[in-house]
Formats: sequence, C-alpha cells, structure tokens
Amino acid sequence: MKQKFLVIAMLICSCTNTTWSQTEIGSSRIISSQRKIIIQSQDKIIVHDKKRIAISDEDKKRFAGDRFTESKFAQLKKFEARLLSASGSKIKVLDKKDIEESTLSFYSIYNEHKTKYYSLLHPTLPYICEKYKKYELKSSFFLPNWDPQWGSIDVEYASLEIVLESPVKFKYVNIGAIDEPQIFQDKKGHTHYKWEVRDVLAYESEYHRTPEATFQIGVKLFAEEFTLEGYQGSSQSWQSFGDWYIDLVGTRSNFKVPPVEFAAFKKLPVEERVQNIYQLLQEKTRYVQIYLGIDGWQPHPVDEIHKNQYGDCKDLSMYMIAMLEQAGVQAYPGLAFPRNYGWVDEDYPGNQFNHCISVVPLPSDTLWLECTADVTAFNNPPAGLEGVNILLVKPGSSRLVRTPVSPAKDNKSVFTAHVSLTTARKAKMQGKVVFTGNRAVGARQGLWELDYTKQKKWFANRLAEKAGDVRIDDLAIKNLKTTNRPLEIEFTATLNYFAKKAGSRMIFKPRFFHNIYYDGEAPEKRKMALYNMTRFWDQDSVTFSLPFGYTNQRDIKSDSISSQFGKYFSRMKPEGNNLLWTSTFVSRAREIPLNEYADYHDFMTVVKKQAGTKFVIRKLKK
Repeated sequence: MKQKFLVIAMLICSCTNTTWSQTEIGSSRIISSQRKIIIQSQDKIIVHDKKRIAISDEDKKRFAGDRFTESKFAQLKKFEARLLSASGSKIKVLDKKDIEESTLSFYSIYNEHKTKYYSLLHPTLPYICEKYKKYELKSSFFLPNWDPQWGSIDVEYASLEIVLESPVKFKYVNIGAIDEPQIFQDKKGHTHYKWEVRDVLAYESEYHRTPEATFQIGVKLFAEEFTLEGYQGSSQSWQSFGDWYIDLVGTRSNFKVPPVEFAAFKKLPVEERVQNIYQLLQEKTRYVQIYLGIDGWQPHPVDEIHKNQYGDCKDLSMYMIAMLEQAGVQAYPGLAFPRNYGWVDEDYPGNQFNHCISVVPLPSDTLWLECTADVTAFNNPPAGLEGVNILLVKPGSSRLVRTPVSPAKDNKSVFTAHVSLTTARKAKMQGKVVFTGNRAVGARQGLWELDYTKQKKWFANRLAEKAGDVRIDDLAIKNLKTTNRPLEIEFTATLNYFAKKAGSRMIFKPRFFHNIYYDGEAPEKRKMALYNMTRFWDQDSVTFSLPFGYTNQRDIKSDSISSQFGKYFSRMKPEGNNLLWTSTFVSRAREIPLNEYADYHDFMTVVKKQAGTKFVIRKLKK
C-alpha cells in the first residue's frame, strides 16, 4: 500500500497575508511555525503553513527548502520563500525556476504523482528563511498529523489551528507534553481548535529507539466520517472502518472468469493448498506500484493481476485471496503498519495503515502471508510484521488482531569454520553458515538480486568487517530462492592481517562473523523505550589451527551471562595444536520498556565486553 499520504502528515502549510516580523538572527532555530487547516467539507480541506527560521549553521541550510507530493487527492496551490538578512533586507526570493519536479519511483510503472521541491541556498550565513505553503486535500481521510518538533532544530513557537467551516466530525490525540486546544467560535459561527507550544527542543534520537518515539509532541488527527471517491466511510469503530474497506474493494477481489488451475488444489489438505498457492504467487508475480485511481487503498481487479502478474501489496494480497477461494480456502485482507514504521493505536480507529497482507484463519491456527516479498518463507512474514496490530477485514466482524512474534530459536544463524593461522598473520579458512527465519530473510534480501561477484563482496563484508583485507576464494549458496528451506552458504576465504604481532606473540579476536554491537546510552540519560527488530540466535563454532611453533597461552577459558533478555556463552578450549572456540548469543529482548532499560543495559554491556575477548598465542623458544 502506498505510503506517501503518511508523508503529508509531516508537510507544511501556512496562513496568507502575514507580516513577517524582524528579529536578531542568533542561533539556528525555528522562530515560529504556524499551521492552519480549514475544513470546508469532507472533500475540501485547505492547509496553510508558515515558517520563519533562523539559519546560522552550515548543516541547517537544508531547512531553507521544502517539498510536496501531489496526487489525485493532494494538490499544491502555492510555494513562497525568501531569505532575509538580520536587518530585514531581501537576500534571495524563491523563483519558479527554483522549483523542481520529479515523478521517479523505482517500483512504479504508472504514476500520477509528482513531487515538487526546492532548496533556497545562499553561501553567506547567517540569514532568516521565511517560507509559506498552501495545499488542498480532497478528502478528510488524509487529515495531516501535526508534529511541531521539526527535525534537529529548536522551536521557539508553533501552533496548529483547525477551522470547521463545515460540521465535519474529527478526533484528535495529543502526543507528549501538549495542552488541550483552545476551542472558540468566530463571527461567522465557525468553530476553531487551536494548539500552541513554546520552547520545543530539537529532536534527539537514541540508540534503537522505538519507531513511534520519533513523534514526541504534537497532535494526531482522524476524521470520524469521510468520503473517498464517493465511498462514504467512518472511523467510529474498527468494524465501521473495515466495512468501508470492504465497500471500497467491492467485487475487485473476485474473478469474473475463474481460472481453472486452482481448483485442482482442493484435493490437498488445507494448509498444503495455501502453501502451494503461495509458492505460485512468489514464483509468478512481482511487486510493482501502479499509482492510478484510488491507488493507495483500492486494489485493481484480480483478473488484471492474474493477466499481468504484477501489483502492489493490496493487489497481490487480493489476488492471493481470490486464488485461495478457487481452491476452497477462505482468506481475508489484513491492513497493517509494519513495526519499523510505528504502532497502530487500537483506541483510535482510522487511517493508520500503509500495507496489506493476506490472512487465513484455520481452526487451530492462523496463517499470515506477506504477498510482496520473494524472500519470505510460507507463513513466516518479515520481522516488521511480527507483534503488530493488523485490521482483519471480515464482513460483519472486522477487528484488530495481533500477529505472533517468532522465538529466537526460529531465527538462527549458525557459523562453523576451520581456520589455519599462518606466521604471516593470515587466516585461511573454510566454513559454512546456515540461516533460518528472520536471519534467512535478511540474508536473502542482501543476496537475492546480486551476481556472483557482488555476492562474494556481500559475504566478505559480513565475514570480517574490521579484520583487514578479505578475499573470498569460493562461495556456494544453496536454497537462495527456495524459501521454505534454510539458506546455506559454503565458502573458502583468506583474511590478511587477521592477527596482530607483539614480539613473540600473536593476538586475534576469534569472533569475526557474528559481531555484537551495542551503543546504548547510560540509563540515567535514556528517555525512550528500546526496540530490536527481531529475536535471534547466533551460534559459532570455529577451530583454529596454530602456526608451527606457536602455542596457546591459556587453558580453557569461558564466559557466560544469562538474564530475562537473553544469554551469552563462549569458550576457548585447546585441542592438541588446535583451539576450538564456541559461542552462543541468544537475544530474547525485542521491546524493552524504559523501566527495564537499566537491567538490559547492564546485560548488554557485559555481553559486549565478553564478546570482544582477544586470544594470545606465543612462539615457543627454540
């Protein structure tokens, strides 16, 4: 499902006939940001946005620019901008020739959208940028959210004002430290809602913060009733929103001339039917965006998808549902918002989605089918669709359902290798790595479209990111496009400068494939919950053959730690003239609330330290 209407929520609009006040420039900051949304009807909303920005730093010049994506439902009416000196004299004024336009999209073949944008630049700092934008939305379905914390810059003052020239019902959700709006009527009897904030600090991200944490202060808006191309809808409840979507889809999810080939699957058990048809979908179709009509929400007729063998998420999901129906299996669309984008708030029904999947309820289980990704296995959606609220769209009983979260043991990366160390500090190795679950999805995404040379480069980066020069001598990949089986990679490689020399000793890190990263803030500085994309299980078993004349300086050494968040274990064990190093890191922690962060930080700090252990071998005296 198209995502650019979510971008509208971040776009800017302004009030006309405004006098710009003069000020000393001072530090870079947004001096004032004012948005006015005039709701004239369900099908006509005018948005004005005005900003006055002090720009004193080179890296803040980007704030003297803007962009807007036009579509059938969003039209830009005006761009205005100028740069002023501290005294108020004009430095530069936006000209029509400064405004550029683009319709390019990697996945699109038909596109009614075009993005207009500009950057108003001047070499000499400081200056004031004053910019204004006006645009029209042709459905209250796309009411924009208001996020005054606009990037990495402080905000002195910001306001949102909604003017109801028509009694359109809407809901609002205050986010963060923001007061309830002032509500008043003007002389014409129009109701106004006005929010104001002052002295908003620049947004500062944190290590692995939850996606929704980027929206720290502002207002989310939902139209309780809306019209989209004549389709009347309601967000009074998830049931009513689902009913609207069913009406929008209509008969487009039904074959006019049912293909005969899918009926043959009826002789198989139900789950096998679903799996076989899902495999056909992956083999024969491809993901393509077609931005025509109500392109972000309404699917194209399944007969077209069957003929063309391409479509976007809603097209391919509806096609999957239609094929399953011919095979005697009932399935439904599931509207989703992947976890890496944010979170669907169950208390506020409405437009919170940007993706669609197919859902197959069974008596003892539910199958979740991601229909746009060739790299995902059957009933194993990518990590971004785990543990999320999905609107299961069913006639008479649409409701939010929570997708399952896979356990760590289902997402394994198991690395085994034999490494011969040389006196020239090289490591010559032969080994194998096996990926399952989300670990396999991630690896397949990286390798899927690459030729052999680029596949070797990809693996070299994974093999020894910081271990000196790497040469992949041979690479054999098994089950790359057989997604229902583990992905296996066999290799031979040479790592130059693998070890460091210090006199008669050589020092090396045994961990060179599954690197463990953690850069979380100290608990007293942390303000946000922490989010890891997936639970996982990484396992290593590496035999090191020592160079002739060298010996290990230590006996058996092991490290271990276990907690509610996971466990870590590693051991180096001498075996004749070899060293056997084994390691297991299990991460069970996906979302860590702020009140548990200190314990998680302590756990990961120990894991990171233990994972960085180096080993020393020394040359025997003659």
